[in-house]
Amino acid sequence: MAAQGPRVPPRPSTSERTPIPEPYNRNSRSVCKQLRQIHKACGQWPWDLLPGSVPDELDEEMLKQLGAAVKFASDDQHDVTVFEVAEWLKGQIKDGELLTSKHCFDVMDWVMYIHDERTDYKENYTNNSKATQVDRVKHDERQSGRKPATSDEHGSGRRSSRIRKRQHSNDEVTRPPSPRPATQSRQKKRSPRTRSSTAKTAAEAEAQPEPEPKYEPKPKAKPEAEPESEPESASEPDSEPEPEPEPQHNHDMEMDVDSDPNDNAGTNITTHRSLIGTSYKTLDEAIAASSHRLEVAHLNLKEYEEGLEIEKEALDAINASLSDASQAHEAAIQNWRNAVLKADTKQNELKQIQDFAHSFSPDTQAAFTQEIRRLHDQALEEEKQASNELRTRRRDFCILEEKKDAKEGNIKKLSARIRRYQDDIDAEEVKHQRLIAEHYLEVLSNDIIQGFDIADISYARILEIKLERDQRIWKWTGQGDAPLEDWLG
Repeated sequence: MAAQGPRVPPRPSTSERTPIPEPYNRNSRSVCKQLRQIHKACGQWPWDLLPGSVPDELDEEMLKQLGAAVKFASDDQHDVTVFEVAEWLKGQIKDGELLTSKHCFDVMDWVMYIHDERTDYKENYTNNSKATQVDRVKHDERQSGRKPATSDEHGSGRRSSRIRKRQHSNDEVTRPPSPRPATQSRQKKRSPRTRSSTAKTAAEAEAQPEPEPKYEPKPKAKPEAEPESEPESASEPDSEPEPEPEPQHNHDMEMDVDSDPNDNAGTNITTHRSLIGTSYKTLDEAIAASSHRLEVAHLNLKEYEEGLEIEKEALDAINASLSDASQAHEAAIQNWRNAVLKADTKQNELKQIQDFAHSFSPDTQAAFTQEIRRLHDQALEEEKQASNELRTRRRDFCILEEKKDAKEGNIKKLSARIRRYQDDIDAEEVKHQRLIAEHYLEVLSNDIIQGFDIADISYARILEIKLERDQRIWKWTGQGDAPLEDWLG
């Protein structure tokens, strides 16, 4: 005879389920199902948790919210207990009042808020404990670097051997201690790349007692001011290289008239003459490249400004929509409060009819009860619709708030980019004017260059010198003086 498999236990009948006490067993089947789920989660009925505050006629939506809060609090993984939920509800329900849908919705929000708050506290406490432990370990390591510890035999043995090795080393006996402990302690806070480059520079400085000016170390404030995200740029002398290489003119070699113009006049004139034929074409190319960069920069700046105007117009439209959404949200809140108040009123009226039912005839009692229940169900339906409308309005309002924050962030980024771009354009214009000044300076006569200081190079000054030169040429040719506007134009 073949062995039969295990039989599936039959589903318990309705009579075997947990019985619901009267008068709560008179509610609908869905309400009774919610009551059994609450009892299964925490082992108590709602009227046991809130004695004298639970109405006889219960609503399914109200019990869903209360059941969700009780199930959440019954889980040991969460930081809220059923006792705390009951105590909070007792504090919210005033004397003589009954449990309402508003209390059940609010208790779910309160449970989630308390859970999130306590979870954040635990995470912060754990992170602080880990940070404190790491700091303690670092402190112990620093202490162990100065003197041996007595608790760890192996560690103390290794440190003692290292100390004895340093004490008996010939280098330590013959060589004085390092005179740069402060510099090394400061270098520990830097990145590994910066620390290695600084150590290499320090070694070169010690190896060369009289270094040349080009090997002098730079101030420490400059590499520290560099952002940590770009460590490679800390060792480079130019933090912002030019996009296109430009010819650099040595003005000191062309005109060095600061020291003694009378003695070096002939040398400066000869040097400048020799540079006119070799660098004139290069200078023209530099001026043309600078003009092209200025033209492109102005076009890009115009595009940025147009984009900024578009973002501002979009922000104005969002602000207008946000104002309308805020008004609709406030109206939805008021409608929801009115619906909740109406539902509570109908619930209290139904409770009073049930309390004084013995003073009416059975027909009158049934008619009153049926009418009040119908009005109560209608009020609950209105409350549900108002709650859904409130959620929709709140979601729309939050979406508009996020869009507004995004637009404001874009506007800030574009404004900062425009400011930086304008600064770059101003610097390029100054460079362009200097190139034009150098161009005019190369075509001037040598007798004018002799009394001209290189530190005074400017676009306006070069135009004045050019005007004087041209007026002198016109006088020599017999054409007389021309108006100033013609020369400047």
